Amino acid sequence: MYMDTHKAKLILDRYREGTCNEEDLALLESWYINTEPVDIELISEHDLIALKGDIWNALPIHQEPEITPVKRIKLSTPFKYWAAAVALIILSVSIYLVNHKDFMRKVNNNFAANRIKPGSAKATLTLANGSTIVLDNASNGVIAGQNGASVIKTNGENLSYQLENNQASSVETINLLTVPTGGFYTITLSDGTKVWLNAKSSLKYPTCFVGNERNVELTGEGYFEVAHNAKQPFKVKTRGQVIEVLGTRFNINAYGDENNISTSLLQGSIKIWAQNVAAKVLSPGEKAILADNELDIQRSNVEDEIDWVNNDFVFNNSDLCSILRKVSRWYDVEIDCPAELSNMRFSGKISRSKNIQQVLNTMELTGLVNFKIEERRIKVMP
Repeated sequence: MYMDTHKAKLILDRYREGTCNEEDLALLESWYINTEPVDIELISEHDLIALKGDIWNALPIHQEPEITPVKRIKLSTPFKYWAAAVALIILSVSIYLVNHKDFMRKVNNNFAANRIKPGSAKATLTLANGSTIVLDNASNGVIAGQNGASVIKTNGENLSYQLENNQASSVETINLLTVPTGGFYTITLSDGTKVWLNAKSSLKYPTCFVGNERNVELTGEGYFEVAHNAKQPFKVKTRGQVIEVLGTRFNINAYGDENNISTSLLQGSIKIWAQNVAAKVLSPGEKAILADNELDIQRSNVEDEIDWVNNDFVFNNSDLCSILRKVSRWYDVEIDCPAELSNMRFSGKISRSKNIQQVLNTMELTGLVNFKIEERRIKVMP
């Protein structure tokens, strides 16, 4: 297949940037398959000469035997060069095959990556009567009425509750907002509290708060900006802990597939209770880690904990498997992370709006790990 140099360069540039479309990748693969090996410069002439010398010196005809039981056969000079040339050809073919295999893996990865889209605003609302509304299919505006509160969808990614005549009902009605893998959503509760929900998360809450407390339940990850009300403390229940606040900004990561629960405080003050653990108070800039019935408080760059709210991945000496769990939830893919690679650590920042191949490439550039994409399954290799 003929492809002029300028066009090939443009496509190769897009390939390196991870922005090839399927037509580009098809042209690139076809061009590569139909290109003769001799047209591809795998190794420089200088390196070939050096390798030739190494191969020549390593040939058995240049090595003295440990014993001399038989008469040495003298090889002619042409035969010596022929032997070296054969060895060099074998080496060159091996280099070509390795490079070709790696190239085709990356081409195949790009094909598969183009079918894997970043997460988007999508969620399901379950009303008190058990009926459900798929929010990504619903139009903006009032979508339901619940016990004196209007449920309103705005901006395609936010749900808000507005009390009729600003009067709270005396009966508590519970709703459930569920965000699937590969999604995100925000919700403004009837008291003005705003919550961001990350992929594979849910929030259970009343349409209006009744009584002396404002109680909600979280699974997965959520970022809270709680409206201040000293007379009605706000409490968040997750697996294994309860958090009490008056008015503050904080993030909770309580995914079931994580080894611990992480709570990071950006502003205000919160108190954390956990089973069989004494309650502790967090100050801004601190993070609480609940693991193995122990609650550890440590200083942290908590702004990095809400990277997902800003649509970024931020890693600070993060272990490989925890990074890939975030990637898996956001891109809705299955990733096999071998336990023996879990100690690898990476630091960096990349937008969550990027193609998944670009995210994986940032780790591949370290030379420590490689990825193979098959449909929606990703294999991790050293």
